[in-house]
Amino acid sequence: MHEAGMKFDRVKADLKNKLTEDGRKFDEINPKSYVPAVELDDGHRLTENIAILNWVVKQAASLAPSGDENGLQLIEMLAFISTEIHKQFG
Repeated sequence: MHEAGMKFDRVKADLKNKLTEDGRKFDEINPKSYVPAVELDDGHRLTENIAILNWVVKQAASLAPSGDENGLQLIEMLAFISTEIHKQFG
């Protein structure tokens, strides 16, 4: 979002206590409670890294990889990071 030049408010969440820094229950914002959450201006929420990054790229097309093959390789790598590397942090 920084790279895209987007304006946004960042709210930290304490995942151990399931509370945001402004006192809201994080589970009510994101029932998964372990992944990032982005709330759009229309109230819709995105909660998975790959979906959030895809949305950001649609807002700032200059960040998108060129060509179908590069786009597919990006999705492949993001899926690998999400499913294989991140599980090691548990």
